[in-house]
Amino acid sequence: MLNMKTLIATKGKANSGKTTLMWTVYERLVSMINNKPHKVWTAQGYNEIDTPHSRVYKASGLLDDFSALLNINGVKIYIASAGDVDRYLNHYIDKGTSFADIVLITVRIRTRSRIIKVEEFYETKIKPVYSPIEFISCKYQDPLKISEQNDQLADEIVSTIMKEVQKITNL
Repeated sequence: MLNMKTLIATKGKANSGKTTLMWTVYERLVSMINNKPHKVWTAQGYNEIDTPHSRVYKASGLLDDFSALLNINGVKIYIASAGDVDRYLNHYIDKGTSFADIVLITVRIRTRSRIIKVEEFYETKIKPVYSPIEFISCKYQDPLKISEQNDQLADEIVSTIMKEVQKITNL
């Protein structure tokens, strides 16, 4: 379980732009690897992408949760956007840590009791084990402000991922 180098978590309330943020990070990473073939799984099933694409052609707010596996300079990066249920979160972390060096997840916080369970699971079972690098998803309700903050957060997350890739490849 501890063969993973880095866990990165974005935390946020419902409709705060977490899935959109994950797609934005994914797209930026894909552009850095020149759109090489890689694996993507969406709520609609498994797709192996071998052509440039964007968000499975859906507008922000209508995006499917997804997971993806990318390879940058030999470093495997696993991204999973579904963090609304603790068993999903646990599944994605277990899956990602079994074959990736860097795992990027989302964690939904503070809305309903089911979600509070997710936050408690993250705080008690995940955070102490992995010491994740954390980002807080958008605090706004205005879609324009969410978009602006997500662009900035995506840049920060991609920068963090690339620093971790550099650390791993320099070992």
